[in-house]
Amino acid sequence: MSARRVHTESEEYFRGCANRSLSRPDRIKAELPPKLLQVKIETRPSFELQGVRGYFNGLFSAKPNYEKVIPEIWMNLARYVPMDTFCRFDNIGVIDLNTEETANNIPYWACFENPAPGISAVLQTIRIPEQTYAVIPYKGHIKDFDKTLEWFLFYWLPESGYQGINGFDLELYGRNFDPGSDDAYMEYWVPVKLADKALQF
Repeated sequence: MSARRVHTESEEYFRGCANRSLSRPDRIKAELPPKLLQVKIETRPSFELQGVRGYFNGLFSAKPNYEKVIPEIWMNLARYVPMDTFCRFDNIGVIDLNTEETANNIPYWACFENPAPGISAVLQTIRIPEQTYAVIPYKGHIKDFDKTLEWFLFYWLPESGYQGINGFDLELYGRNFDPGSDDAYMEYWVPVKLADKALQF
């Protein structure tokens, strides 16, 4: 693979991260047809990740900058390993939504799961507590994932008996994730709990 192609695909990968990480865009309801998608509920034990952290202004900010900042966070992580070895580690994006602030200075982590010891030693560690998630599988070109996320927020979640909660949203890419493929596979994990009865329809 040429250096130009590696750079191009990497840039697209990081820009794909930005397009999805808008602090869960439960904003204007999109006119989307229901999809047949197997969303599952899963409780994941606490675990640690190694990576780098940055901050971005989300969709509700007066000065949104996520399209620029989040790719830069991933590029910062990529500086710690040669590009040809980047895909050897499980890549996870973490959006810290543990506060009521969903507009400005939202923490975003670009992380490896289980990196080599020599790499983990130079990265920061974030501990993700045990959480229950709605796991959204996605297969397709990464630029179209926002439509699936909107379907989840506006169609699946209101009918599911669950509600979203503050916590850590996770973007799981796994190894050998190819952002340029029409068959790319990733999972988006959204913290949830059983909906209050007053909120169920």
